[in-house]
Amino acid sequence: FVDDKPVGEFNYYYIDGKLKAVTVYSSSGDSAATKSYHKNGKPMAEGTYFRQKKTGKWLYYSDVDGALIAEENYDNGLLDGPHTTFYPASGKPAEIIEYKQGRREGMLLKLFPDGSTMTEGTYVNDSLDGDFTLYYPDGKIQLKGAYDHGMHTGEWKYFDEDGNQLDDDEFRYEILENDTLEFDFPIKTKKD
Repeated sequence: FVDDKPVGEFNYYYIDGKLKAVTVYSSSGDSAATKSYHKNGKPMAEGTYFRQKKTGKWLYYSDVDGALIAEENYDNGLLDGPHTTFYPASGKPAEIIEYKQGRREGMLLKLFPDGSTMTEGTYVNDSLDGDFTLYYPDGKIQLKGAYDHGMHTGEWKYFDEDGNQLDDDEFRYEILENDTLEFDFPIKTKKD
């Protein structure tokens, strides 16, 4: 310690004596690189702190085989940038969500194990907003609609695996004057 700030390497252990984490503090004690471990000794997470808040890229690993399962980006302790989860078996992305200052803001993309798109949408101010599409594994559309501030809105169409439209629902939401009550339900349903 220098001026009551940690400096240099610190090792942390589980109660059974196994290594839990290694943290290396800068000479000023303001920043630290850390790597933590699962009880079985496999890596758990690694990243950097600045003034005790996560910063930059953080990586997370499976306790089974040590495979990368998630990657996050931080700014001043808040998620900021892409948050990606991975299929452990292949290491390919399973889901990508954009964050800005701790809130979901931007792209939502879910992928099938082969890398083709499963779901795509957009977050605005931590709520789904705008076009939303769900796909079958062969790339055909399964569902298509839109969100407005996290609520279903407008026409939502449902398709079978051959591309034939099954249903469509019309949604709207209302915020009553002098009240915060919201409705999110189909106002009209058509069926073939």
